[in-house]
Amino acid sequence: MAFVLLTLAYYFRLDPPLASLMTALMLPVTWATDRLSRLPFPHSLGVFLGCLAAGVAFQAWGHVIEGKRPALVDNFFQAVFTAPLFLLIEALEGLGWKIRR
Repeated sequence: MAFVLLTLAYYFRLDPPLASLMTALMLPVTWATDRLSRLPFPHSLGVFLGCLAAGVAFQAWGHVIEGKRPALVDNFFQAVFTAPLFLLIEALEGLGWKIRR
């Protein structure tokens, strides 16, 4: 939970309106993962590994489509802290929202 709060604090420094939306998205997911972690270990491990595999597959496919290397290769900070906010901005722009940069 501390990592989530640290990440959200960073987002609020960058852009408070986007950080508010990201908070609305991240807190329920954090709550759900906390609940999943309380399941018996084999069950929670299966769920987490399944989610990890799906996430890596989607990310790899996105990089194939985009034709660029993953940010993790160049900058770990960018990949861990900035990429989720960037993904939110891209999703909002895809839905037709105008995001100032």
